[in-house]
Amino acid sequence: KRAKTLDDGKSAAWQLALYRASGNVKAAQDAAIAAQEPEIAAMMSALLGDPLPWLEMKKGNLDDGDEGDNFLKIYTDLSIKRLQGKPVLQSDLSPLVTAAARRNSYTSRQAMNALFLLGETKIAEKEYQPSFDSFSYYGVTERIPEALKAIGLDLEKTDYNAWVAERMKEFIAAGPEEEEGGMEVRLSAVAQLVALAGFYEERGMLDEFKSTFLKPLDDLAKTNEDKFIKLLRLLVNGAHQCSMIATAAYAGEDAKRWEDLVNDLFENQKGVSQIWDWLGELDPKASHQERFNGMFALTFDSSSALSKLREKWISLAWQQAEAAPPEKRPEHLTRLMNLFLRSLPKYGYCSSDSAMTLKIWECFPEDCVKIYPLQARIYDLSVVERWSDAADLILSEIAKSEKAGQLPSLIWNAKAAGSLRRAGRKEEATAQDRLIEKLALGNDAAEIAAGYTYAYDYQRAADWQLKAVLQADPESPEFPEILEEYLVILKSQGNWELVASVSEVYAESILSSREGMTSLRFLNVRFHADFARAMTFVKKDRAAAVSQLEKCYQMLPSDGTLADDFFPALRKAGLIKEHDEWFKKSWERMLAICEKFPNSDNSLNTTAWLASRAQRHLDEAEKLQTRVLSLAPNHSAYLDTMAEIYFAKGNRQKAVGSSTRALNFLSVEPMMRRQHHRFRSEPLPR
Repeated sequence: KRAKTLDDGKSAAWQLALYRASGNVKAAQDAAIAAQEPEIAAMMSALLGDPLPWLEMKKGNLDDGDEGDNFLKIYTDLSIKRLQGKPVLQSDLSPLVTAAARRNSYTSRQAMNALFLLGETKIAEKEYQPSFDSFSYYGVTERIPEALKAIGLDLEKTDYNAWVAERMKEFIAAGPEEEEGGMEVRLSAVAQLVALAGFYEERGMLDEFKSTFLKPLDDLAKTNEDKFIKLLRLLVNGAHQCSMIATAAYAGEDAKRWEDLVNDLFENQKGVSQIWDWLGELDPKASHQERFNGMFALTFDSSSALSKLREKWISLAWQQAEAAPPEKRPEHLTRLMNLFLRSLPKYGYCSSDSAMTLKIWECFPEDCVKIYPLQARIYDLSVVERWSDAADLILSEIAKSEKAGQLPSLIWNAKAAGSLRRAGRKEEATAQDRLIEKLALGNDAAEIAAGYTYAYDYQRAADWQLKAVLQADPESPEFPEILEEYLVILKSQGNWELVASVSEVYAESILSSREGMTSLRFLNVRFHADFARAMTFVKKDRAAAVSQLEKCYQMLPSDGTLADDFFPALRKAGLIKEHDEWFKKSWERMLAICEKFPNSDNSLNTTAWLASRAQRHLDEAEKLQTRVLSLAPNHSAYLDTMAEIYFAKGNRQKAVGSSTRALNFLSVEPMMRRQHHRFRSEPLPR
């Protein structure tokens, strides 16, 4: 129909559609100009390495009367100046600084976002208002004094007992509208309390939590039990171990209190009372506290410090299932299976332990398989390299859909093609590839790319992701996510010219979408855009490139982002002196933090991750990571860091082993899968 209305394929519009679908960027740019499609032409320019036409076009389309557009226009104008090598003056930034200082949450938030996205961190931080965003920003970047200051605390001087007691009084006196707290200018008392408890938990300071919180919590329970339960419920979501300690201190040996608390604190979980009773069956001698802790371990993420406790209860559940009569076994296995299935917002259903879930599946009668979603099954099969089984499973589901008169999403055909190729069934894989080419409509290119990524077919995934960018509607909500996935591919290829260019389009798109994102996320985008741009001229003008890279380093000196691409790229470019100088500063800074917070698994992991990717101090990094995994043995990111250390030391077998464990507990995460493929197939570092 399209061809018939466009002069049998001879019109500029039809040529444009053809080149966008085929992935020919330069031809698509020429066709867009001929078809008088300036937005598409500007996008093609960015995909060829020049983002200026895109920014100029977006700037011209903004409405001067709209407050949000006004911030976006200022940002876009300053981005253009930066790309043109012109200095950004204080007077240029003053409208953003003034707006950031206002007490209007939307206005100040947008202005702050723009400042961070311009890399103006010092100016932005001066205007930072106390909020969860500022608390998180400073905490993640390991600036502990500033993080605590954001919730009204001085690391060295504050009397923490008095501070907690005072916030408890404020919480009791607060009305309903003041109780929750969040991104507002002044965090409510309860929000500050939850933030401090979360800080204690993240830093491994459980004794400090007990000494500062338990007495005020006891007083709160006696004076206002409803507010005590409300605060406990908030702690459950943000500080698991702290909430377990607080619950045990309150409930003691009172069975009725324990049952009430289970229902109150797990109100959003399915089958809470049944699990509570089940734990009593599994271990009749277990105390109420042991059962309650078991509820936490089984209900929340198994990668946490609770994983050892989780394993205990899972073992008891297996024993019960194996001892049950044959007719009762499916009931027990179904209950056990449900503990291993979870839904992640971006990726859908997956298993929290692939090996264990597959073991249960293979014990099931055929009619019990329904509770094990296809998505989870195929990812679990990929973890154990059963690609042929995965392919057959996907093909059978595709056949069922076709028999029912439905056309399945082409993501499944791409997953089938990738699985078949991994299984050595190349002719069948090629047939699926051809089918995808015939049926692809343009709006499903990103899904097809994701399907190939599942089976580590990164070249085909890259080709389809480029098509997704070429055919995307820049005004659609999906556009930033499509660009983000394409940037992952470009970074993995070391294509810094296109990373720099596409990052500018991505930066403008996330600011214009006005969706809630953290300051650190905006700063991260700016870091990668500027770092990539410096890498493009390091050979032509080394001094200028190093100066730019120094600025990038100063943006995030204590963040793991440096390790992801920064240090490896510096080594490849021959900037060894700068690499070692900047790594030394970060390493020493992080070691000091680890010394101050020796049970902070995340800080220890960040330190080891920096060393692993810089390929320095690897023996010390391995010791640190061994400590990390003793605190959280099933945490996928931590297992991946250990794999990176082994890989850097030249031990592929250990790297793949640790990476396989990482995948076992988070099988759907694309970056984890990319890492696993890298450890298996790429040359070891020299």
